Order: sequence, then C-alpha cells, then structure tokens
Amino acid sequence: MKENNGTWIVSRRNPTDPLTKLGWYNQFFDLEKNYSHRLRICANNGDTNTGRSLHSSIIKTIPRPPVFLHNSLANMYSKWGLMDHARRVFDEIPQPDVVSWNTMINGYFSSGSDSLSFDWFLKMVSCGVVPDEFGSSAVLKACSGLGDVCGGARVHCVAIKSGICGSAFVGCGLVEFYAGFGFYEDSMRIFDEMDFKDVVLVNAVIGVQAKIGHIGGAFLNFRWMLSSSMAPARASFVNLMMAVINGSCGDLRPGEQVHGLVVKSGFEGDGVIENSLVRMYTSCGSVDGGFDLLVHSGSNNLMSWTTLISGCADHGCFRVAMEAFCWIFGEAFSVDCVLILAFLEFPLWLGA
Repeated sequence: MKENNGTWIVSRRNPTDPLTKLGWYNQFFDLEKNYSHRLRICANNGDTNTGRSLHSSIIKTIPRPPVFLHNSLANMYSKWGLMDHARRVFDEIPQPDVVSWNTMINGYFSSGSDSLSFDWFLKMVSCGVVPDEFGSSAVLKACSGLGDVCGGARVHCVAIKSGICGSAFVGCGLVEFYAGFGFYEDSMRIFDEMDFKDVVLVNAVIGVQAKIGHIGGAFLNFRWMLSSSMAPARASFVNLMMAVINGSCGDLRPGEQVHGLVVKSGFEGDGVIENSLVRMYTSCGSVDGGFDLLVHSGSNNLMSWTTLISGCADHGCFRVAMEAFCWIFGEAFSVDCVLILAFLEFPLWLGA
C-alpha cells in the first residue's frame, strides 16, 4: 500500500495471514513493475541522474530483485553505453535468461564492440541458453563488422539447431550477412527456403539483387511482393531503382516502369524516392527526364536538385544544369553550399 507521500510501506496486517502474504506479493510486484517502467523511460531519454537514483532505491527497497528488473537496469546502462555498469548488473542475476544475454549482446554491438558482442553470444550458447531471433540478428551484424564469415556461419548453425531460422528477422539477417561477403547464391538460397516472408525480408533480397545488378530478379521479387498483398515501402522502390542503375546498362525502360509503380503506389511526393528517381534518370543518361520530373512536380527538394546538377556534370550537360540553376533562383528558394559545389564542377572541363 502507499502512504500519502507516495512511498511504499508494508501492510500492517498479521504477517501470518494468507491474505496479508498475497497483499505483500502484489504490492512488491506492482513496485517492481513501476521501477521497470521508469527505468525504460530513463534509458530512452538518457536521464542518467534519475536512472541512478532509481537504481539506488531498488537496492534499498528490494532485497532480491527479479530477473526482469535486473534486465531493465542492464538495458538502461547499455542504452547509455555504460557497459561496465551493465556487466555488474548482469553478474548479480542468479539465473540470467535470454533477455539478459540479449541485453549484453546488443549493448556491446551498439557500443561498437563487435568482438565482445560475438564473445557474449558464444558464452550464452555454452551456458545452455537457447538464443532467440533478436540476439542472433545482432550478432550476425557484429560478425559482418568484424569481417568474420566463419563466425557468422557458426551463428547460422546455432540458429538452425535452435529452430529460429524460420523467423523472417533471422532470415533477413542471414540474407544480408552472406550477401555482404559476396556469397550471393547462399543468400538467395536462404531466401528461397524461407516459409514465411515479410516485406522487410523481401526488401532485403531486392537490395541484394540491386547490388549485383540482377534487375530481372529484383523486379520478379517486387511483383511477388505485390501479388502477396504486401504493401511496398520506401525501401522497396529505392532498392528497385538501384537495380535499374546497376543492371539496366543505360536502358531507361525499366526505370520508367519503376516511375509508373511509384506514382501508382502514391509515393511520388516522398523526398527520398524523388531523389532516387532523379539519380536513376541521370544515371541512365536522361538528365532531361530528371529535370522534367522536378519541374512537373514543382519540387523544392534541394537534395533532388543537387542530384540532378551532379548528374548533369557527370554527363557534361551544361545546358540542363543552367536551366535547373535558373529555375531554382526563379522559384526563389534558398540553396546551400553542396548545390553550389555541384554546379562548380563544370568550369574545370569547360575551360579545357
């Protein structure tokens, strides 16, 4: 129960009364949940003073904190990058669960300690704790950062034994991991063997195919996404346009198909997608197409105009660059130094 000042006190009933024991349990459980909730807020807000104060209160009021409260404390310190503090909290847990281990694995990965993240994953497995998709996904990224393909393969084997390879979360991590080392066939095989595919996983494989310029495969998976009633996301179109840039050999027709899909899906007003469209047009040699796109939409997206002018410089199209520059000043929206520098790429070769 609570006093008027909000502090927690123990019930004054007879301590041998079963109802009193139940009341104590509920009272402490509510207190623990309250602490856990407040620790999450401190972790997300970076409120170190309040977080440390809460930790001190927990030590004073809860002699043996449950695992979930220890996990909340470790998570708070790891979010702040204080992994030594998180480690001390972890060491106080009598029987760490998978969330406890994931907190340390993710914490070390987020703080840039890829090798420690991988070491803690191996420790978890050696302690007989079955990993889940969250820890496995993080440690795959750690192995990518280390350039350790053998380590990632070990994580893959553990994931198979643990029965979590069917998770789209793990599948996405494996697809990106193997593709990052150039094992594109293995990456595609993992994707093909997945029973459940979500939009994030499909976007990942489209991104892999875009990287190697496999435009046919990228379009095939995009169409499969649409036929499976998945709503394409921004990343879907950005990856598809990258596939056009890397695999069309200057053929604009696939790019025009992507542009039509963008309009049909209602993404035409998205600044990132607009910029990708301009880059796609200019990369395929159609700087006029990029310019017409921006003028037709009345764009004031400085990033897209900078991309257009840079594309003009790459192709030596000084006329279109001048038209773009005049249009920008005619619309009276401010420019930045990046756009000016892009325009200044012309004089060197013009003078030559």
